[in-house]
Amino acid sequence: MLFYKNLIKQTKCDYYRRSIELANNKSKKVWQIVNAALGKQNKKYNFKLSHEGLRITDPKKVADVFANHFANIAEQRVKDHFIDDLSSECTTSGSVPFSMYCAPVTEGEIMNIIANLKNNNSTEPDELTSRILGDIMEEIVCPLTHITNRCLEQGVYPSKLKVANVIPVHKKGDPDNTDNYRPISLLNVTSKIIKRALVDRIVNYMNTFKLFSDAQHGFRQGKSTETAAHEYIQFIQDKMDTKKYVAGILFDISRAFDTMCSDFVQTSVSKSRDQRATRDFGT
Repeated sequence: MLFYKNLIKQTKCDYYRRSIELANNKSKKVWQIVNAALGKQNKKYNFKLSHEGLRITDPKKVADVFANHFANIAEQRVKDHFIDDLSSECTTSGSVPFSMYCAPVTEGEIMNIIANLKNNNSTEPDELTSRILGDIMEEIVCPLTHITNRCLEQGVYPSKLKVANVIPVHKKGDPDNTDNYRPISLLNVTSKIIKRALVDRIVNYMNTFKLFSDAQHGFRQGKSTETAAHEYIQFIQDKMDTKKYVAGILFDISRAFDTMCSDFVQTSVSKSRDQRATRDFGT
């Protein structure tokens, strides 16, 4: 009996290992396996909120409460965490006398961007999915290339591509409280193509002129939370080996992305890029 139990256990381990190895997004696959083993499933909430002393169950009113909350949360979080005036400059990178040039995209680049989109069936505002876009890639690559180049040339980003389906996802705590939800924005899949082309050019520009701090590990190719932790631990070990004291100050900003002030970010970024070419992309 013990033999068969061990055989079943080993077979399950082999199955999970193969599933993870074959997955494009290994971290996501690991969590899917863990949640399945724990019996957790994605919940579809019939939202009911407590707001200003009232119990709200009407779907439209619930949506309005969430919309108002998500629209104003950034400003409120900034006031809670920081001073009122964020106009002061704060950067570790030097200035660059050269403006950023947005080179035109090619059809090959657009096809490569489409091919690297996450292959899913999630519904965006334009009712296109990355899977559908991949299937018709050869037929639409020419107009997509033209549209992307016009956006880069004129610095104008189509307003309709800024529209997103915002889904409130419960994270923890009382489900009746809007503070316990975070917004997930489902953007038009075509907007992801244009943004990818722009991001590639901005990152290339910033890498060329070394505008990224060496201490930045987030959102940089080849770096991650693992490399940040390794560098931090290595620093501590090196100092301790030389009989020196080490002190660390750690900041944990709750809902960090919610505290981003778009005006401040846009002003900071505009100092290191050609504002004529991309002035409308940051708004």
